[in-house]
Amino acid sequence: MSQGDFSTALLVDHMNEIDKRRRMMTITQKEVETKLALATNDSRDLRKTADAMTAEEEDLKRVLDALTEEQRKVDLQLVEERTRARQCEAEEPLLHAHTTEQLGILDHELDDWRAKSEKLEELWQAFSADEVLSDLRETIRQLEEDLQAKKQEKEKMEKETSEFIVEIARLRDPLYNRTCSETNCLPLGCDPAKEIVEEMDIPTQHAIQELEQLIQQEKLKFEQTELQHHRQRAILQTETEDLEMRAGELLSVLQDVNNSREHLENSLQWLYRCLEYKMCLNCMQSYELKNS
Repeated sequence: MSQGDFSTALLVDHMNEIDKRRRMMTITQKEVETKLALATNDSRDLRKTADAMTAEEEDLKRVLDALTEEQRKVDLQLVEERTRARQCEAEEPLLHAHTTEQLGILDHELDDWRAKSEKLEELWQAFSADEVLSDLRETIRQLEEDLQAKKQEKEKMEKETSEFIVEIARLRDPLYNRTCSETNCLPLGCDPAKEIVEEMDIPTQHAIQELEQLIQQEKLKFEQTELQHHRQRAILQTETEDLEMRAGELLSVLQDVNNSREHLENSLQWLYRCLEYKMCLNCMQSYELKNS
């Protein structure tokens, strides 16, 4: 082979090699373009993912801030509760001693109120039994009966006196029949006994005057007795009204005592519960309110 042919063969091989490299570069370029397109899509997806993650990060940051603020509040509340717990621990002996003292005082007051309530109950039962009022009413009734009997006795005495005067005139004065016969002719309001007395002799008139004086004295005694009875009746009536008023007052006081006793018993129950749960009254009431 001549030198020219050899050069031509080399040139052809070199051109083939170049064409092969060009094809390889074309294939490589397509692969690179494909990879670039894929990388572009991936970059776009990654950018979207990054944006979403950024938004999510912002949300998480806000949630974290909220949780941090809530944690700060919880820590602050925890510090306050610890401080309050230390204060309660420090105040617990004092509160226990004060509560025990108050319980002793309330027990003593409760015993006093129970004793007073029993006394008032006895008094109320005594007044309810109506023994005193019955005695007073019985006394008033007896006084009224005595007064009525005195009135009847007075009327009887006046009637007997009149009959006695007429009988004396009939026995001592022969003019009695004449006077009696003329009685129907006397004017209205004229007393025949008076007419008879005027016509009697002096000794008879003196005897009748003495009898009239005796009658006047009896009338005076009767009026005094009647006045005394009226006074006693008024006094007894006043005492009866006072006793009834006192009975009403005792009933009102008894109701107040019962209300006070119920209030004390309620306070004792609260104090015992405070001792049981080791809490003050306000905390105990708040606890009961939350549970209810």
